[in-house]
Amino acid sequence: MSLRITFPWNEQTYIQAGMVANRYKMRYSWKQVIGYAFIGVAIYGALKAVDRQDYTLLYLGTIFTLYWYLLRPILHRQRLKSFFKKEPVKNATMEFVFNAHGVRINGNMIPWKHISRVIVASSGFLLERPEGYPYIPATAFERDEDVEVFLSLVEEQGIEVKWV
Repeated sequence: MSLRITFPWNEQTYIQAGMVANRYKMRYSWKQVIGYAFIGVAIYGALKAVDRQDYTLLYLGTIFTLYWYLLRPILHRQRLKSFFKKEPVKNATMEFVFNAHGVRINGNMIPWKHISRVIVASSGFLLERPEGYPYIPATAFERDEDVEVFLSLVEEQGIEVKWV
């Protein structure tokens, strides 16, 4: 069983890949506690504001929470845009060929044993490797059956699948 897909590697795809990778890293990282701590400070600040008319912690917690959940993703997206301008393969056509031996990406073979997990998001798939995260947008698959073939190849190899 083999599957061949192609898609353009443009700025939009690059940003999608970066956002999915960041969401995955944050979801399975201790850093998510930072955001929860900011929310906790804001809640405690609200209680303190009601009880003692002291709004300092409420303001700080709200500012840090807004930064963490709203501003930081915007800044990350802007950083990805600037990184894309330096990308050596920008605006190229990517070709992924999946078979029982591994994944061939633009002619370079990656054996399945070098892929530790597949991260699934609504916008696409990341193949986690020590060297990076090759990304496949969901729109690259022409039919739903192609996604099923891809996931069955992953399952046959015993590769872990994580959802974000």
